[in-house]
Amino acid sequence: IAIAAAVAFVACMAAPFAPLIPALDWLADVSPWWWGFGEDPIADGIKAGGGAALLAGTAVFVALGIFGFERRDVR
Repeated sequence: IAIAAAVAFVACMAAPFAPLIPALDWLADVSPWWWGFGEDPIADGIKAGGGAALLAGTAVFVALGIFGFERRDVR
């Protein structure tokens, strides 16, 4: 859990600075924050590709959660 929290923290801190630092341009392609909020979604709406990627990621994590929960042996 600590590794996942550290990765999430670093990603959250790096996302706002990616447009300011040319060496971090590649972060926009792999960042869920950019997929959802990167290109002014209030004015233009969420882009179809970014929305589909967010929905696919959500579906994968829900399926993994259901699978992991059903495997638990709780008595």
